[in-house]
Amino acid sequence: MPVIDGEALADGDAVAGTGALVEADALSEWNAGDGSYFGSFGGFCEAREIGVVVLDEVALPSP
Repeated sequence: MPVIDGEALADGDAVAGTGALVEADALSEWNAGDGSYFGSFGGFCEAREIGVVVLDEVALPSP
């Protein structure tokens, strides 16, 4: 279970983040073939067509 700011998160919990929308090819292992996570699962979504969000920072939203 992921932990942010000392709090365990569950499915559906809100988080705030900063990052960028980039082309899938920007991920270092995107074209590594079926042996990589992205090569194995990336083909099942539209990441190649619409891009991916790469988060630099994630935090719990302010109350």
